[in-house]
Order: sequence, then structure tokens, then C-alpha cells
Amino acid sequence: MAKYITKTYRCPVCGEEHEYSVLVSYRSSNTYLDLGPTQREYFEMYLECPKCHYVSMNPGKPANKDAFVTVCSKEYQDCFDSDLSTAVKKCIAMAMMSESEKNALSAARSWLRAFYAAEMDQQPSETYRKKAVDAYQNAMESGAGGLALEDFCALCDLLRQEKRFAEAEELANALIQNAEDNKNTDNEPYRVLLREKEYIHNRDHSRHLLKEEVA
Repeated sequence: MAKYITKTYRCPVCGEEHEYSVLVSYRSSNTYLDLGPTQREYFEMYLECPKCHYVSMNPGKPANKDAFVTVCSKEYQDCFDSDLSTAVKKCIAMAMMSESEKNALSAARSWLRAFYAAEMDQQPSETYRKKAVDAYQNAMESGAGGLALEDFCALCDLLRQEKRFAEAEELANALIQNAEDNKNTDNEPYRVLLREKEYIHNRDHSRHLLKEEVA
């Protein structure tokens, strides 16, 4: 069950004050192998200003100049004028702001969340999956800090979904070898990677729920 509190924030971009229903916690029952959620509450962590559409997880935090420029851009505002679902719009907005700030890892995670939201809302999702793959690879090539094992596992699964089986297998092999070299195999990510190898071998590009695959 999700828990919320009501908080008032002044938008750091347009200056308007609004009340927000802030998600405090929720219980996650399952995820996909790409780490995608199965519950809509996951997307309620993003708060949107009703006036200018600035999106943030913490609208009480001052915005930098890149945020002002991005929110005022035609591309950003056109996104909110589109027929996309609210969750997809918010994730795209976060990705656009991360890109403007040249935060490769944050952009990758935001495009990944846009893919999750589109899948959940049964809207076209392939574009966001491709953007997430490109952004993750850019983050890795640029040596972005903060990359976690979960990011690498998510990328592996996305590559498999994209039918880029050779790349997915190369990444899975490297992650498995690293885990075995460091005797770090008694955990869920390692078991997930072994299952990924089976899917790659079978040329299976479907999404799979974690609890269906890992005991």
C-alpha cells in the first residue's frame, strides 16, 4: 500500500506555489528483468508543476540555468501538449533535463523509465528503449560515475529485447566472469545474468518478470 503526504512547494522555474501529493513509500511486489516496475506508484515520485510543467523529484531544490532553458524550450513544452500518458511525459522531461546538464547516467535511467511507463500504459515504447540503450552506452564510454551493477544488468536485458544478441551476450559474459572472479555469485543479479544467457541462446527477446525467472 502506498503512503502519501501533502507538501507545498514553490516551483523553482516559474515561481508559482502549489500543493503536491508526495509519495513517501510503496510496496513493490515484482519487477521485470530490465528492472521495470509492475506498479504505477513507481512513477509518482516525479512531481510536475501544473503551470510550467517543470518536473523534479524534489521541487523544493533550486533549479540551475539549464533547467530554465530546457523547460522553456519548444520541444519540452510540445511533449506536455502531446497525447502521451502523464507518466511518459514526466520521464521524458527528466531525460531532457539530464541531457541538457550532460548527466549521461541520469539521462539513461530517465529514458529507461520512459520505456517502463510506455510499456505500462500500452503506448509505443521502442523509441524510449533505444534511447535508453544509447544513453547507457554513452554513459559507459564516457566513464560516468555512479554506474551500478543493476544498470549493467538492465542494459544487458534491453540489448536482448532489441535483438542485439551478440552485444547482450558479450556484456552478460563479462559481468558473470567478474562476479565469479570476485566470488560474488550468491545473489540475485548473478542468477538473473545466468537466465539472461539462456534467453540470449534461445534468441528470446520478450520481457520477463523477475519472479517468474529467479527463485
